[in-house]
Amino acid sequence: MRLVGESRIYSATDLTNFLACAHLTQLQVQRLGGLIEPPAKRAASTADLAAKRGLDHERRYLEVLRAEYGDDLVSIENNPNPEGLLAAVEETAAAMQAGASVINQAAFLKDSWMGYADFVMRVEEPSDLGDWSYLPLDTKYARSVKPYFAIQLCSYAELIEEIQGTAPGRLDLVLGDNSRHSLRFEEFRSYYRRLKSRFLATMESENGVTYPLPVEHCEVCDWAEPCEDRRVADDHLSLVANLGRTQAIKFEAEGVASRRPCRCRGRPPPAWDVGVDLRAVSLPGRAAGRGAPERRAFPGPARASEPRGGTARLRSAAGAERGRPLLRHRGGPLL
Repeated sequence: MRLVGESRIYSATDLTNFLACAHLTQLQVQRLGGLIEPPAKRAASTADLAAKRGLDHERRYLEVLRAEYGDDLVSIENNPNPEGLLAAVEETAAAMQAGASVINQAAFLKDSWMGYADFVMRVEEPSDLGDWSYLPLDTKYARSVKPYFAIQLCSYAELIEEIQGTAPGRLDLVLGDNSRHSLRFEEFRSYYRRLKSRFLATMESENGVTYPLPVEHCEVCDWAEPCEDRRVADDHLSLVANLGRTQAIKFEAEGVASRRPCRCRGRPPPAWDVGVDLRAVSLPGRAAGRGAPERRAFPGPARASEPRGGTARLRSAAGAERGRPLLRHRGGPLL
């Protein structure tokens, strides 16, 4: 996400970030508008190492293609400033019109969307360009195809279609083991368009207030620390061990947005259906400055009126003598 003049320009990365965490998108919009400062860069992590290896993987594959296609491979020089972006877009379009076999770091810009494709490959299928057309190819340092790969490639395919007049038939990937995989654009296009519509609707909404709920993306996000600080300051329900998102939503529907109100109630709210009492996750430890809150075990809710089922109906060897089923645990590689 960047500003070109007074307009916001989006990319496939913004879509995948939105899919991973809507709050991250809101933070990026606020940073772009100068409302907040960018976060401190995280220390070198596994994600940084993977990104470096991904760039090395792209360079190696570039050399493979250069050896195969020679001078018919065009590399586009990308410049982060707006003038450099426009120049790269024009150079990419010219290379496609000239029928280059491979275009490395192809740049695209249409309305409020831009993209840098690792490679654009020529295929002998007719289009508005002539007897040829192009499809996107991305290199990914991964062992398997991930969902967000398809989103990125769909974005590139849509931008390519604007130039050549026809949609690419497939989306290609080269993984870290140099295996090549193809995805059919039409199989992902509807989902991509729906995700893009949701994203744009969020961008145009003035009431897009979100909360920094913990998600998987937090492990690689530069905003993870300030988001965690806010959850701690709010004493948010996400700090409760083993409390899932569904249970948290039920608590919030009962008017309980943090652990403190739960701790003061005489009994858990009706949404309670897990074997951990929020009152047991007490706050004296944090209030006293000791860091982690005190915790103690709490038995699950009594359900004596409900019939016992599942493995609770199974009995030991003594019960088997009275005609009850026998449950025996045998050792094995999966136990």
